[in-house]
Amino acid sequence: MSTILKSKSGRQDPGFSGVAGFNLDDFANRASQEVAQAQQTAAAIIKQAHADAEAIQQQAREAGREEGLKEANEVIDQRVKVAVDSAVHSRLATLESAIDQLWETENDWLQQWQQNTLEIAFEVAQKLTRNAINQNDEILLGWANEALDAVRGARKITLAVHPETLSVLGQQLDRVVRRPGLPQETHIEPDEAVEPMGVVVRQEGGHIDLQLSTQLEKLAQHLGLQSEEE
Repeated sequence: MSTILKSKSGRQDPGFSGVAGFNLDDFANRASQEVAQAQQTAAAIIKQAHADAEAIQQQAREAGREEGLKEANEVIDQRVKVAVDSAVHSRLATLESAIDQLWETENDWLQQWQQNTLEIAFEVAQKLTRNAINQNDEILLGWANEALDAVRGARKITLAVHPETLSVLGQQLDRVVRRPGLPQETHIEPDEAVEPMGVVVRQEGGHIDLQLSTQLEKLAQHLGLQSEEE
C-alpha cells in the first residue's frame, strides 16, 4: 500500500524551461518598445501641432486680427496638450497592463514551484520513513506504546496489527501489552486490514490509527497536499 500525492492545483509540471510561459526578456523588450512608440507618437503630434499653429498664425497676421492670433495660439496649445496627454496615457495604460501581467505570471510560477518542491520533499520523506521502519522495529513499537498510553484509562484495549507484523514482532508486542499501567483486558489481535507498517488500538467507543499511510495522509492534508491510497 503506498501513498500517491496529487497537487490541488491540478496543473502539470511544465518543466524548468517552460516555467509557465514566464519570460522576463520578452516583457522588458515589450516595455522598451512601448516607451519608444509613445515618444515617437508624442513628437509627431507636437510637430503637426506646430505646423498647424504656424499656418493659423500666418492667416491671422495677414488678416490683421491680433485677437484671432492670440486665440489661435491658445487653441493650438490646448490641442497639443490634449493630444499628447491622450497618447501618453494610452501608452502608460499598456505598460501598466504589461507590468501587471509580469507580476501575475511571476506569482503563478512561484506558487507552482513551491507546490512542486513541497510534493517532491514529501515523496522523499515517505521513502525515508518506510526505509527507517523496515530497518528499525523500535519505531513501530514506539507507536504501539504511544497509542496504548493514550487510552490506558479504558476498561478493555485491543492492539490490532497485521499478521506479518505479529509473526516478526510478536514477543516484543506481547511485552508492550503486558507492561504495568494498562488494563488487565489488553490483548493483541491479528488483523489483515491493518497495514504491516502501523498499529491500530481499539477501545470501546473509538480507536487510534497509527498506520503509516494514515499518518502520512494527515501530514499531507496539513501541508495542503492531496493523497490517494493505491
